[in-house]
Amino acid sequence: MKKEILIITLTITLTVFLTGFISAATLNVDNTVACSDVTGTPYCTIQAAIDAAVSGDTIAVLAGTYSPAISTRSECGNAPASICLYKNLILRGNPGNASAGPGPNAPVLNGSGLGYGSAIALQRNGSLISDVIIEGFEIRNYANPIFQGGVGSAIISWDTATSNITIQNNYLHDLGWNGILVGSDDGTTQSNWKIQRNIIADAAYAGVELTNNLNSQVLNNIINVSNGNWDVGDSGVGIEVAVRDHGTGVTAGTNVLVEGNILNKGSLGRASINLLSRAYTDPASSVLQSVTIRNNTFKGASRGILVTSESRLDGDADISGVLITKNTLDSNKDGIVLHDFIKTGS
Repeated sequence: MKKEILIITLTITLTVFLTGFISAATLNVDNTVACSDVTGTPYCTIQAAIDAAVSGDTIAVLAGTYSPAISTRSECGNAPASICLYKNLILRGNPGNASAGPGPNAPVLNGSGLGYGSAIALQRNGSLISDVIIEGFEIRNYANPIFQGGVGSAIISWDTATSNITIQNNYLHDLGWNGILVGSDDGTTQSNWKIQRNIIADAAYAGVELTNNLNSQVLNNIINVSNGNWDVGDSGVGIEVAVRDHGTGVTAGTNVLVEGNILNKGSLGRASINLLSRAYTDPASSVLQSVTIRNNTFKGASRGILVTSESRLDGDADISGVLITKNTLDSNKDGIVLHDFIKTGS
């Protein structure tokens, strides 16, 4: 009897495993040939393929220029964006080789003439999204002339729970906000992001921002941003790692590695690397800790590395356990700046 039970258990386990393996599919998107968002042979639009996919599928976007209209969808919190990614999927263009940037046949997401919005917004409806890969795209010309926070980013993941997200081998440029924006105002934390081998240029606020994030890595990117055209003195950041607490009790900003990045002749606004702990109000208490800045090159910025603990209106902001080692800092106005800032009354 024991042997029979064991055999049945193994059979069920194997069946479940094979079912999960077989269910993963690849859905092609190609707007340069006869296509159909109904039959998917191939799909004409990326959003139609996402809507038809199930978790674990791959959306393969073939070479071409795509300009999906800006829309607002409830799955992504009605954030204005061309694409709402609300399933656990691989979104793949042409990732190329192991060097930074996409391959030569990378599909282009072009925001010219679309109005105000971001290119790709991640799910924001209260559920966890995980195991997502976005790779091998050129994303350009998404606008934010109205100076609304976050709008105009290439990839935005805000006020949402995420885990195990990889953004790699993309070229993100001429953007009204960030290349990649990850964070929250409501205290939600995100974890296990890997942002690697991207080229990011001419983003108005920051190349990469990780706010209220745990256990993440920013590796081997090439980033050149401008002075920033929003919030002068605060924008113009290459890579930002921050904790921002508006009184919600954020428990994030821990174990982040920034390594092997090149920030050259850009980031002339705030800093090439901006480490920030900001407590906005009493009883806010923000703690940024265990951040490693290693083997990066920073050149031509107002500050190479800026570390700021900022307590506002009796909030309590702290930074601890920051390791800055083996970096190259050249021709910056200031190399490394440590700033403890306390502001009360306004």
